[in-house]
This record gives sequence, structure tokens and C-alpha cells, in this order.
Amino acid sequence: MNIGTMLNEEMSKGVASQRTDVSATNGRTRMVQWTIQALRSCTDVKRLATIGYPDDLGELESIEYSTLRDFFGQSNALWFEPERHYWWRPAYIRRKIGSRFPIVTMVHGLGYPYQLPLLLASLAIPQAPGDVVIAPSEVSTNVLR
Repeated sequence: MNIGTMLNEEMSKGVASQRTDVSATNGRTRMVQWTIQALRSCTDVKRLATIGYPDDLGELESIEYSTLRDFFGQSNALWFEPERHYWWRPAYIRRKIGSRFPIVTMVHGLGYPYQLPLLLASLAIPQAPGDVVIAPSEVSTNVLR
């Protein structure tokens, strides 16, 4: 299986400076690292890569946008977002390259003003078979609904 993601993009673009809860940022980074380690040890995963820019953690291959059609052109490809929580961009890319890869992501809530437009953009994207949005609490589920 090929798994592509945009790990740590929010953190690398200065959004971290808007956050006041440093422990949540560090915890999220650790969760991403553990996820990467778990995926690397899975024998079904052939390629695990960031899309469009280098991984801030320095642990993954980076794939250029121009090669996404080949990367996701297989029936065993998946887009996994353990950190970004907004699926409008991978859904747009999926539509643009004409692929059918599923998207797996999380949503926590709307704790920051910049999150509302991103969530609205994500909700406007049609879902595809296999897409999964994980809400880790009842409150997060209600926000998503």
C-alpha cells in the first residue's frame, strides 16, 4: 500500500506561533511520530511519503505534486492525515488527478478562528467510498455533524 500525507504542514507555516498550548503541539508531534513508526513496521505498507514538501520530522520520502498521479494511481493507495484534520486539499488533489484513493483524517473541533473556513471547505467536498473522518470525542463528533 502507498500512503501519502501532508504531515506537519500547519506547524511549518507559522500556525504554531498562534497556539498557546505548547504541550498539545508536542503531543501531536509525538503522535505523528508514533503513527509513522507503526506504519513503517506494517508489512503491507510499501511507500510512506509526504506530499509536496519535505517532512519536518525528516523521516519520510517527499513526493512532488507532479508525480501524484503515479503514486496514487494504484488501487492500494491511501491518503492519511494524522495532524492536519482538513480533507479539502487531498480531496481536491484526488479529483484533479482522477484517482480514487480514500482519505483518512481526524477532526477535533473548532478551537481556533482559522479552523472554521478549512472545516467548511472540507464539508463542501463530496465524500468517496472509503473516506473516514475520526472524531475522538462526542463533542468533536457533534461539531462535525
